[in-house]
Amino acid sequence: TYESAALSKYIRTLGIEDHVHLLGIRDDMADIYNALDIHALNSHCESFGLAVTEAMACETLCVATDVGIMRQLLQDVGEVIPVSDNPEVLADAWRHVVVWTLQEKARRRQRGRQRIMADYAIAKTAERYDTLYLQAMQKNISWQRGGKVRADSYKIMGKTIG
Repeated sequence: TYESAALSKYIRTLGIEDHVHLLGIRDDMADIYNALDIHALNSHCESFGLAVTEAMACETLCVATDVGIMRQLLQDVGEVIPVSDNPEVLADAWRHVVVWTLQEKARRRQRGRQRIMADYAIAKTAERYDTLYLQAMQKNISWQRGGKVRADSYKIMGKTIG
């Protein structure tokens, strides 16, 4: 694509092609996260941060800018840094993380994975949507298509409403 060609050109211009690898679309991200010492999200804007949750689920330490829900996700398990164009801000966070003791790193990795599995795992998210839909049906919410929905006439995920 144009974007990857432009990025490759920029990498060559900086003379860092031996240090930067553009991996493209991958279906083995768990292996990639497990190979990392630190996952970094250096975004100026992010709504959720799926890549951070995936890294945490793989027990990878994370550093992220203070965008979206990063502060909530990384509380007590990672490092949250201010949004900045200064690379030293990110480098300082990495330096801070790499000097944690092995026990501290292990504790943070485990706590991060536990947080993701308890609050953001697919089954948990599906359960929350199920509950939300059931509540909506029980309250006879008026939807744009079809007016009022009769709660007693529907089954959602095997549960009869009514």
